[in-house]
Amino acid sequence: MEQKKVEKNYKILEKIQNKNTDYIYIYINFATIICYDVFNDMGC
Repeated sequence: MEQKKVEKNYKILEKIQNKNTDYIYIYINFATIICYDVFNDMGC
């Protein structure tokens, strides 16, 4: 019972880790957009 639970959590973690690389790129793009829009005067 416990073993299956652990395996399931591990698979979920693997999926999240695969998605993390996508999220990192999204955050970088998002940060860049905000940087240019909001902090343009600061010479971002």
